[in-house]
Amino acid sequence: MLTLKSFVTATAIILTGSISAIAGDAPSIGGNASLNVNIGQAGVVNAGAGASGFQGSVKQSVGSVLSGNISGGLKDNVSIGQAGVVNVGAGASGAKVTACQSIGSIGSNCDS
Repeated sequence: MLTLKSFVTATAIILTGSISAIAGDAPSIGGNASLNVNIGQAGVVNAGAGASGFQGSVKQSVGSVLSGNISGGLKDNVSIGQAGVVNVGAGASGAKVTACQSIGSIGSNCDS
């Protein structure tokens, strides 16, 4: 029983180390991948309102590939219906909002 417990513990440590290494790697897209987003009547809102004195950064990405390696082609198709997409709805007096929005894009135009 002690041997099985040691094996399970060692395996868990190895798998955890492997997952940590994979988590930092940039994603890879290949084989003529297709990204299709259809926003119908409901729309998408990232931040509805910034109250007085609010300070923050608002980033929104819809149907976008922000980073990674693209090989073998990628078709990115975004269809926006009647309601649309809103990144920041409103900011009250004294609100300081930095906003960035990417829709159907390859790469990011937002500062980290």
